[in-house]
Amino acid sequence: MKSIDDFSFVAEAGLNEIYEALIPAMRYYETDSKQSCINFRSVLALTVAQAEKYSNMKPVKKLEKRIENLCFFLKKRTLMDDGMEKELMVVKRIGDKYHHSEDYPDLDPQKDRLTFYCAFQEILKWLISLPERIEAYIAKRRAEKAELQRKKEEQERLEQIEQLEREERIAAIAPWVLGGGIAAFIIGALIYIVRSGK
Repeated sequence: MKSIDDFSFVAEAGLNEIYEALIPAMRYYETDSKQSCINFRSVLALTVAQAEKYSNMKPVKKLEKRIENLCFFLKKRTLMDDGMEKELMVVKRIGDKYHHSEDYPDLDPQKDRLTFYCAFQEILKWLISLPERIEAYIAKRRAEKAELQRKKEEQERLEQIEQLEREERIAAIAPWVLGGGIAAFIIGALIYIVRSGK
């Protein structure tokens, strides 16, 4: 028999508001499947809000748009895979049917409550891991930026060395050009080429 204890990991993670919303969903799980499904939909809204908070996203009004924005934002940063996006969209689609149940006379609450239950087992575990994933992503991006900066500085340093070498070559050739005319310049250039191996 399924119970709120199956979601104790949510309370242990400190997600009290989501856990409190799960209590009525699980209270009615065995006795009133339709009411359980209606309550599960509110869990989705709180889950999306928490993920937005972790991601520093500003929420929009419509839940569907919020889920789309969240999935786009997190997938772009490899913080969500296609499977998790699918879980969220399935829960959203089924939840909407219960929000507008008068438009859906063929609802199957017995089946849908199990879909909600299984989906939220996965979604909430993912949500709990999200802050750690975000920290790892930020650390990786910082390391990449630092490496790019290091490479840029190294490139600039090499360009400065090349510039100094060019200036030294010119300085070595200049006395020949200025002091001895064209013939001296040609001889000096040949000597320089032989010495430098170029």
